[in-house]
Amino acid sequence: MSLPPTICTFESSALIELKGPQNFHQWKQLLRVELEAEDLTAYVFGSPHDRNSIKVPPEPNKDVQPEEHKAWRLARARAMKILCSTLKDKEVFGRLLREYLDVETQGPDWVFQMCINFFGSGGCS
Repeated sequence: MSLPPTICTFESSALIELKGPQNFHQWKQLLRVELEAEDLTAYVFGSPHDRNSIKVPPEPNKDVQPEEHKAWRLARARAMKILCSTLKDKEVFGRLLREYLDVETQGPDWVFQMCINFFGSGGCS
């Protein structure tokens, strides 16, 4: 006996686009689920400054630890790719660009913090 097609189908990703304050909390929760599934949460939700939060993984020394540096760089890039895939809304992306978004120099934790600042109500929960 086979299951009806509607029961067998599912989304491969729970990600949604950030549209602004109206869906910020749902976006944040689904983003966290996706990042946790990929073991990348700290790269986006981490903070280099707050002692009480998740820590952003520090960048290993490229000359001393080349393999660890490569793994760090690739994980950070995957986290940024996941985050940026949710920031396609014209208004959201425009707001980030006005704040000098530069994905080559700013990490996913910075981009996420800007999303909190612009669209979150009351900061990170």
